[in-house]
Amino acid sequence: MSKRFDCITKEVSAIAYVYSRSLISRLSLLYRQGKEAMLKVARRYRWKQKPQAVSGLFHRKDT
Repeated sequence: MSKRFDCITKEVSAIAYVYSRSLISRLSLLYRQGKEAMLKVARRYRWKQKPQAVSGLFHRKDT
């Protein structure tokens, strides 16, 4: 009985490990895509309208 239980727990832990790995990779991919989308939006916003306040917010590092 205990041997069979060991086998089951090993299988379950392996499945959980693989699932968590795929989940983590998917989450990081989502995060990267979201960051790129945010950068695109910020860039477009910066190009469209250039009041001093917005450009100051975006270019504080450069000055």
